[in-house]
Amino acid sequence: MSTLSREHSSFRAAGQAIVAVLHGAPLIQVDVDGVEIAWDDVPDIDRSRADILADIAVGLGGVAAQNYFGFGVPPPDVRASLTFHYFDASQIADLAEVAQLVALVDPDAAADVSFQSFRQVFDLMAGPEVWSAVERLAADLLRRDVPVNELAGYIAKPSHMEVLVPLPPNDDKGSFDVD
Repeated sequence: MSTLSREHSSFRAAGQAIVAVLHGAPLIQVDVDGVEIAWDDVPDIDRSRADILADIAVGLGGVAAQNYFGFGVPPPDVRASLTFHYFDASQIADLAEVAQLVALVDPDAAADVSFQSFRQVFDLMAGPEVWSAVERLAADLLRRDVPVNELAGYIAKPSHMEVLVPLPPNDDKGSFDVD
């Protein structure tokens, strides 16, 4: 793997890990290749809505971190807005998994969980506290596997996280905004 590929992979893994920590996902391991989460051993259809939404966020956290690494993070006072023209194989795989999970919690796309999740995670990743944690963790992942028990030391709940709202339940057919 080239140096640039390893750097992209480390940012993907760091983004996934930081989002997993913030969502309370039960991490087993994190290394330059990604994260492993200890979800209950049940089919996706039987998992809790909260676990599925956290899994969606983790997948998008890797995509967001990789893109911010490649394109830069917007200043804190500017709303994140990116147009993508290229996804690598790991991002395509993450987005495909996210699409399958979104179909479980929003099968008719009435709540637009896909867009709302994407927007929330990209806004979260653009926050200075979160991005700093991702950068530090990515740098460490290039040097070593980081034990799960060390992850909490990278990030505390960022001050802007309270603007994130839970996505509506399946029976909510109304629209909503996260602003």
